[in-house]
Amino acid sequence: MSSSTRRAVPAQPPELGPAPEAADSRVQVSSTQRALLLLALALLPFLAARLWVAYLSWPELRSLGGGELVLAFLVGVRFDLAALLPILLGPLALGALPLASGSLRWRRVWGWIAFAPLIPLSFLLMADGVYFQEVGRHVAREAVLIAHDPSYLVAMSFEHLLLGAVGLVGLSALGFGWWRVLELPATQVTAQRRTWIVFLLVFSLGGLGIRGSLSRKPIHPLDAYRDHGFAWGNLCLNGAFSAIRASLHFKATPTNPLDLRQALVTLGRDPEAPFPLSQLAVISSRSDVLPGRPNVVVLLLESWDLSVMGSYGAAPSLTPNFDAWAQESWVYEEVYASSQRTVGGVQATLTGIPPVPGLPELGHGIEQAELTRLAARAAIQGYLPLFFQGPRRRSYYLDSFALSSGFAEAYGMEDYPGRRERGGEHAKWGWDEDLYGFVRQRLQRAKQPFFAFVLTGTTHSPYVMPGPEFAVDFPHERHGEKGYRNTMRYADWALGQFLAQARASEWYESTVWIVLADHVYRSARDDLRESFRIPLLVHVPGAAPGRRGGLRSQLDVHATLIEAIGVRGQVSTLGQSLLGPGPGEALVRQGDLLGRISPEGYQSHTLAAPVSTRGLDPTQAQRAERRLLAFQRAVTDLVAANRWAERYP
Repeated sequence: MSSSTRRAVPAQPPELGPAPEAADSRVQVSSTQRALLLLALALLPFLAARLWVAYLSWPELRSLGGGELVLAFLVGVRFDLAALLPILLGPLALGALPLASGSLRWRRVWGWIAFAPLIPLSFLLMADGVYFQEVGRHVAREAVLIAHDPSYLVAMSFEHLLLGAVGLVGLSALGFGWWRVLELPATQVTAQRRTWIVFLLVFSLGGLGIRGSLSRKPIHPLDAYRDHGFAWGNLCLNGAFSAIRASLHFKATPTNPLDLRQALVTLGRDPEAPFPLSQLAVISSRSDVLPGRPNVVVLLLESWDLSVMGSYGAAPSLTPNFDAWAQESWVYEEVYASSQRTVGGVQATLTGIPPVPGLPELGHGIEQAELTRLAARAAIQGYLPLFFQGPRRRSYYLDSFALSSGFAEAYGMEDYPGRRERGGEHAKWGWDEDLYGFVRQRLQRAKQPFFAFVLTGTTHSPYVMPGPEFAVDFPHERHGEKGYRNTMRYADWALGQFLAQARASEWYESTVWIVLADHVYRSARDDLRESFRIPLLVHVPGAAPGRRGGLRSQLDVHATLIEAIGVRGQVSTLGQSLLGPGPGEALVRQGDLLGRISPEGYQSHTLAAPVSTRGLDPTQAQRAERRLLAFQRAVTDLVAANRWAERYP
């Protein structure tokens, strides 16, 4: 064939494979930018849930300014990230590794692994929206309880088919956006070192987002309520975070055979009432005993025990200053702590709710319910409510609880200037003299009347030797009875110094003091009474001192504060004022057991069966069991349904 007729054969191009993403005309993103876009998409269900809460809570939120509402949404992102990042941070970080940023398959795998948890989280947020509409607070440990009841879940699903359909549509839209972001082409990595720096910086901040706080303790549901009140806190919080947080501390409780109606009838309450335990505040006796609008100071003393106190028969006494004060005061002979933990004592005295099994303790969900918030009610009555504790502010999250309860100021160890070293050490839970010194100075400057709550800490183990002048027993033990006795001698001295300085202040003569222990030194004792019996002193200026009998509990302090402060309106508490006759029974929590102490004897119970009964005949034991079960059922169900107390302005 001649060259003129030879057909030209085009050259075959080399096998190049798929075109590189850099040639894509679409918007290109770096691996870190892609991860941030995915995180922003993951926040959208939380935004939708918060808008729903805002709609439901609008009657309470409408008085807030626009700036406060915007701030609530911004603060809420902290709680959203704290719920999301523990689940999403790992897959997002792996999908964003700079070395693999050009691999479409790599980022698809990790991207969809990150998307998977958003499905149950979104449905949890929807369930929380339904729960909030019914109860007026976010779901907490209830989510764990419901998860153990598949039949209930199925029934609820059929009742909310429309909501489920809306949720599926929303999830589909979210999934589509997720896919679009994953498919965006990656930028060419030209500055590898800079890319790694940005990657490490962003995902280090992600670790901070999990904690949600720069303090020693991570963010907590209580932190939502500490600044602007209950409704604002509900807007900040989300059900996923509160449920996850509660599940970490969840422990199943045996089934109580009584239902709520039976329990309320047993306790003599109207089961048809919306708030069966609500009642008008009783203030009839205060005018006969208390000065008009007195200052009120509550001292909750860490682990003070009758076994070392002369005013309760101990010899020799390690508490001569308390004993001397007792000679000028009312001393209650038979008082019982509500639990074996400090946080239980705070809960009982400031909320009037016993820490019964099945109910989350303070700091683990109970604060999300509507309570009789003493500090807020005191502020309405013109009081300045102040909260002080010897331990650090975040101990038990008490600073957040205090501020959410209406205390104007909350202080902890970090706030006390010139903190001392004794024996070359700082006490882990604070030196009482530092605490008392700060309290006295703050009260000296306070507007009267004031309501001050003070929690001490030195007598909590480990016991730091406060100095040779306080040595009672040798050798000092950091975790033993000798160490406790040495720090008790110091704690009484610090209390004496505080009292001497307070007596020289103009506000002392117009101040009512309520002084009690949070729990006993060691409660592993055979007798339930001795495991919970604590000292309690009430000092009223000008009142004749004396010993007072009758069975009382920490719950009665809450009722007494209502009366002393002169709270008006509806209140809810299981206690009765110390100024009147007592209830004749005390509820005590001993680990997973609930106990009831009466003048006749006591009984401890698992809620499934009695464990021990002492001093009760068969009829009394049967009555004790039913009342114990009734209290547990009423408290847990009413708090869970947010029917414990009426909302108060």
